[in-house]
Amino acid sequence: NLSLATITAPIGGVVSNLEAKANNPASAFKSFCTIIGNRTMQVSFQLLESEMTHLSPGQQVAVQPFALSGRSFTGTVTAVNPTIDASGMVKVTATLPNDAGVLMDGMNAKIVVKKSLPDCLVIPKTAVIYRQNRKVVFVHQNGKAIWTYVETGLENTTSVTITSGLEARQEVIVSNNADLAHESPVTVGREQ
Repeated sequence: NLSLATITAPIGGVVSNLEAKANNPASAFKSFCTIIGNRTMQVSFQLLESEMTHLSPGQQVAVQPFALSGRSFTGTVTAVNPTIDASGMVKVTATLPNDAGVLMDGMNAKIVVKKSLPDCLVIPKTAVIYRQNRKVVFVHQNGKAIWTYVETGLENTTSVTITSGLEARQEVIVSNNADLAHESPVTVGREQ
């Protein structure tokens, strides 16, 4: 008797992928539905093997879902897979609370790994150009662009660390520097 049937889930969550329809026969091999426990969400992402040493369980990441423009959620790295895949990538898993219930299973997001680098000189990536197959930064000095060879370290999409060649407080030219020559006269406009 169908009216006496009760289906109870062993966990709480949100019903997803409801496959069953009223009065359809049940099948032992077919999923009835999926239940998503959405209080805590997991995000999986990949990073280059060269960046693996900069990430460890317990470290925080910022999760920025594309569907929730301008919103950022803090997650904690729970696992870094010790296996590197064929394309040189490492799988990382982080968890984050979803108390407001706005995060949904399957969302795409930008993941920002925050790393503190004490005593490092960091400049915009746009300041670094290549000359004679070496990295060069133009330093503004006495109204001229001075060609300075540099060595770089860690970088992200917008910034790079300088390991040698520059000192703190030197002014670097970050735009319109591709066609500069050593000791070219320049007028610098400062960003506010």
